[in-house]
Amino acid sequence: MKELKTIYPAPATETVGDLTAELYQIKIRNAQAYAELTGALAPLLASPSEAACAAFCAKHGDAAVKLLQDQTSIDPASFDTMSSNDLIIWMALLMLRNAEAFSHALPEAMQNLSGGAKSTNG
Repeated sequence: MKELKTIYPAPATETVGDLTAELYQIKIRNAQAYAELTGALAPLLASPSEAACAAFCAKHGDAAVKLLQDQTSIDPASFDTMSSNDLIIWMALLMLRNAEAFSHALPEAMQNLSGGAKSTNG
């Protein structure tokens, strides 16, 4: 087990407008909310429009704020004046930050756990 690396040990620092904050690895208690929000956000990012942004924020804005409050260092008071565009950008950055772990580092860690053996299934 000593050969396993931490998927990403340090938070990433990002800036949106005048606000700089750290983004953290998704905590297990937030996994369901993260999955639901990223599922709702992915189509918006693939085909952005003003109507899609407004619909995302109307339907998922409160949940997105709650998730970002727990998964970033953004001061809670900042959400009172944050634009819907910035909320979506912060969510997208959180998705990108965690996608690295899910798509690259986690499979590498799993391969290390199995002793480097590759699956013969499938």
